Amino acid sequence: EMLTGRSPFQGDSPVAIALARLSNEPPDPRSLAPVSDGTAGAVLRCMARAPADRFEDVAALQDALRGGGCELPPPPKLDEQSLAVLPFGYRGDADSDYLGEALAEELVDVLGRVRGLRMVAFAATIGRGPQAEPRETAAALDVAHVVHGTVQRRGPRVRITVRLVAADGTQRWTERFEGVVEDVFALQEEMSQRIAEALRLELGTVRHAEAPREAIELYFRARRSFLVDGYDEVAGPLGELETCIALAPGFTPAYALHAAASARSWFTSVLRQSHGEAGPAAERSVARALERAPEHPDTHLARGILALQRIDLPEAARALAHAVELAPTLALAHLYLGQLQLEAGQVAQAESRLRAAMSLDPTIAGMAQLHLARIHFWRGDAEGFAAQLEGVRQLSEGSPLQVARVRATAWSGEPRWAEAARADLGQLGPGLAHLVVLADYALGEHAPAAVDAQVEAFLETVDNARFAAFVRQILVELHTHRDAPERALAHLEKLVEGGLADLDWLLRCPTFAELREHPLFRDAIRQVRVRARSVIDLDVARTATWSS
Repeated sequence: EMLTGRSPFQGDSPVAIALARLSNEPPDPRSLAPVSDGTAGAVLRCMARAPADRFEDVAALQDALRGGGCELPPPPKLDEQSLAVLPFGYRGDADSDYLGEALAEELVDVLGRVRGLRMVAFAATIGRGPQAEPRETAAALDVAHVVHGTVQRRGPRVRITVRLVAADGTQRWTERFEGVVEDVFALQEEMSQRIAEALRLELGTVRHAEAPREAIELYFRARRSFLVDGYDEVAGPLGELETCIALAPGFTPAYALHAAASARSWFTSVLRQSHGEAGPAAERSVARALERAPEHPDTHLARGILALQRIDLPEAARALAHAVELAPTLALAHLYLGQLQLEAGQVAQAESRLRAAMSLDPTIAGMAQLHLARIHFWRGDAEGFAAQLEGVRQLSEGSPLQVARVRATAWSGEPRWAEAARADLGQLGPGLAHLVVLADYALGEHAPAAVDAQVEAFLETVDNARFAAFVRQILVELHTHRDAPERALAHLEKLVEGGLADLDWLLRCPTFAELREHPLFRDAIRQVRVRARSVIDLDVARTATWSS
């Protein structure tokens, strides 16, 4: 205590201190104060639990100190992925003073499910209270990082400030999160998940201390752009990640994120009509990530997205489920799993997972709302559909929104949706000419044969099976809407031959009310049901959503 300024074993009572002495090794004095190796070695030998390991007598200790102390190896390197969470401080109405402690406990539970993190149980930190000094806490619990923070409540609004402090007292990261108290338990769950994901990403960079700060900043900037821009643009994040890798070749998270962005770029580049090398580039990037970052969650997210582009749905489900097992708070993996569950006909599970993805990361809300809009429309909830599309529109008026509007006219027979799409498509540039043709066709323009000829010519240039299938699904809907069932069935045959597994589309799309009686359509349902079963049998539901 004289050397370091604190006693080696701490507790709320003499009994607690005695129990700590019996169950814990004393902390290395060098982790608490500038103490020489020899002196630290002498102190630890004095405090050895077994009498045979201590000095024989005071004279032996005196001789050791005169001779420079005891030989001692360098301090053990802390596990950089070890973490303790202190109770959060609280400021606000007295009737909610439990929020700080409850949120911290929930955060420990969520972080405990992240593969690779070593979490200290909340029971070991709750007695220290929110005012505990992080550096002392890290030393006492033998962890590399301590999380602490504050919860402020004013009326229904809550602001949470979280800090990540290293064992040496350096503050590595801080961020604010805000929410509204409608359901206290839901708020705790949502906030703890969002905080846990931010901490997971930050801790993922800690083990790469050699990476220059510029590379780390490029990585986080690219990640945000990748999520915020959704389906519209990934060229920017890819360029930033390539620069990041050039600056820090050993920074493995950049390889994993580059693979995920490349895999999605294969789909989005077709919309921009600049897709020549996107497929091979995605294949190369995913292969590189599997070699350089085989256990990073983003690597398996990328593997799942790539399999989805090939319409290898069992492989996609396996990869995405593994990504969620590695990082239960990885929102984009939940989003794609929700999409797979929706197509397999597991509508309730899909809706729960899509909403969980939005809760985990609000920046991907637009992508989730496109799928939720379909769920609402097909259950007869026109208002819910409109609300979801409005949410998408507020984030982006790009091509995914316009495609959803065109399809809504086929589903409902109401021209207003395609009219809105056509008006907006005229402002998005010439690269979306094929979407303009589909919008026109939904509004009664063009002959079915002419539309087929133009779209088939376009599809001959497309090497992405998922994108081609998506276009054909729209054509089946529009041909049915335009009373051209023979052409609709011809495209359906090609879809089934190409591996279609969207059972929900066949069973619930309102446009097909009469077409479902056709023998070819019934046969398509039979074949697709078998494929959907292959996804369901993988039991992706075991990667439970947080809200379930």
